Amino acid sequence: MYLKEVHLPSRDLVAQKRFYDTVLGVPLLESTPACLSYQIGASRLSLHRSDHPGIGHYHFAMNIPPQGYEDALAWITQRTPLVLNEKDSPVVYFENWDAHALYFDDPEGNSLEFIARHSLKTPRQTFQGSADILAISEISQAVPNIADTVQTLKAQTGANVYKNSISDEFAAVGDEEGLVICVRIGREWFMNPGRVAKECPTKIHIEDKNGLRIVGWTGGLFPGMGL
Repeated sequence: MYLKEVHLPSRDLVAQKRFYDTVLGVPLLESTPACLSYQIGASRLSLHRSDHPGIGHYHFAMNIPPQGYEDALAWITQRTPLVLNEKDSPVVYFENWDAHALYFDDPEGNSLEFIARHSLKTPRQTFQGSADILAISEISQAVPNIADTVQTLKAQTGANVYKNSISDEFAAVGDEEGLVICVRIGREWFMNPGRVAKECPTKIHIEDKNGLRIVGWTGGLFPGMGL
C-alpha cells in the first residue's frame, strides 16, 4: 500500500519551513500561514498550523534506494545531526526486515528516518540527494490497544501485519511501500529514550489496489486537518 498524503499539526511553521526547505531540501508545494505542503518522493507531507496542547511527537520514515544508505548517510550527516544508537553508530540494521535506517529530528522533535529496504524492488539504486527519496513509507501512531487498532486498519485498508511484527507494544500494518506503525500509548519512541508516545492527531491518505482510503485519529481536535 502507498502513503500518498500524511497530514500532521505543527506549532512553528517558520522553523519547519526552514528545515524542510534547506536541510531536507524537498520541493515546496504550498506555503500559507496555515499550512506547508511538500513533495517527498511519491508522497505529500502537509504540516498544519496549530497551538493545540495535544500536539506531541511524530515519527515517519522515508524509503530511499536499497543500495543508497551509505551515500544517504554521508549526505544527511553534512546537513543535520543524526541520532546515535547504543553503539554510538548512526546506522541501525533491522535483521527481520533486512533494512538499514538513519534517524534525525526536525525542529519540533519529530523523528524522521531514512530507510533502505533491501527487499524493495525499485529501478533506482543509489542516493545523491533529496530527489532520490522514494516516498514516505511509514507513519507511526500511538494507540490505546494494538490488537483493536490492527483489526480496524485491516478492515479499512485490506492490508495485513507486516512480517509478523505484532505484540502488545507494537505492530506494523502494510508492506515495504507503506506501513502504519502502531505503538502503545506511553511507550518510548525507538531511538528516542525518554520521548513518550501519546495519541496525536493524524490524517493519512492510503492508496491500495482498491483505490484511495483516508485514515485519521483523534477526530475533532484539528478542524483545519479535516479531523
